[in-house]
Amino acid sequence: MSDKCHTSAFHVSPEEFGPRGQVGFGSQETAHISRVLRLKAGDTVQVLDGEGGVFEVCLEGQGRKLTGRVTGSRSERRREPLISVALAVGRKERFKTAVEKLAELGCHRIWPLAAEHIQFKSSLAGQTEKLKSVAVSALKQSRQPFLTRIEPPVAFKDFLNGVDADNLRPVICHPAAKGMVAESGWGGEFQSDVEYVLVVGPEGGFSSSELELVVRRRDTRLQLSSYWLRSETAAVAGFAVLTDRLWGDTRFFKG
Repeated sequence: MSDKCHTSAFHVSPEEFGPRGQVGFGSQETAHISRVLRLKAGDTVQVLDGEGGVFEVCLEGQGRKLTGRVTGSRSERRREPLISVALAVGRKERFKTAVEKLAELGCHRIWPLAAEHIQFKSSLAGQTEKLKSVAVSALKQSRQPFLTRIEPPVAFKDFLNGVDADNLRPVICHPAAKGMVAESGWGGEFQSDVEYVLVVGPEGGFSSSELELVVRRRDTRLQLSSYWLRSETAAVAGFAVLTDRLWGDTRFFKG
């Protein structure tokens, strides 16, 4: 990709790409390009379609009729295995921050969980569209080639009861129970055809009936700390641990 692209990246959904490499910008991106950054026809920007496509686009037109033409492109492969998060909903701003950071780190999708020990249940459905906008913003900031999907809110028990049918592999963020043995080599032989999902409960902890379901299923548990973490802290830290184990992204350098 050319080094002449403007430092900001923009999101354009695949359906906005027309014939002969033409690109249409939505009203929000048009306003950002024209009014905030004051870019003009002939300038080059980077465009992400959220499905692995990374494009170099030369701007054409101006004002509300801003369009572009693709002058270069590449296609990224999705990381395997897929890693997602199911997170119990807490306060709106904290949950929003968690979604933003998870999207920056490359989370495949996020389920807002309605656990028994949470408040704000009535506002779950209304948050979904706003969280999608947060995911788009994080995509542009981090230049992730794939857009994080925000799934409809779901009850914790319903989510766990449906994971096997959907080929999901839960990793429950919860302290180990008595008698459990640590798996130091966990993740060394992962399955590329399944989707690993970090499941994080509310700060008040899972209810007794929810814990019974966890114990009965015998899913892998992840203990992050000896201390009680906020749910959004556990989600971001836990996701980073999973990407290290499953993707091997973490590196230390010297000199």
